[in-house]
Amino acid sequence: MFNPGKSNFRAAFRLSGFLALVLFWAFISGCGGYGKSSYDTGNPVTPPIDNGGNGGGGGGASLHQVNMQNTRFQPAQLSISAGDTVKWVNQDDMIHTATSGTNGVADGNWNSGNLSKGGTFTRVFNTKGTFPYYCIPHYSLGMTGSITVQ
Repeated sequence: MFNPGKSNFRAAFRLSGFLALVLFWAFISGCGGYGKSSYDTGNPVTPPIDNGGNGGGGGGASLHQVNMQNTRFQPAQLSISAGDTVKWVNQDDMIHTATSGTNGVADGNWNSGNLSKGGTFTRVFNTKGTFPYYCIPHYSLGMTGSITVQ
């Protein structure tokens, strides 16, 4: 015999289990609800914000690469000269960001947006100082770094 109350409970229980599984998968895949952004192409167009514009500095400027892999920035600490460029490259299958700030709080200097595998973000550093940064979805896993400009 048909019992609508029991049938609805079973359907709701199955649906809630399925939703929990989908949310768990989204969390471990690194998307964490950040959604799509204009940066998902892997070629963000964000000018640097350190009083230097997005020019290339003078002669002798160098390009440094930071890989995003295994929920780490490699190298995590990088010392460069004023006018040098840093290029972050996502080597992982999960989304990463390179976001300026400390303790998981953005300071507004730069944000790469979501970078998919193979995505890159490039920034010229013209101002001397130390610039800490982190990955928004993976900060809690220790994905942090810092650029020191001399």
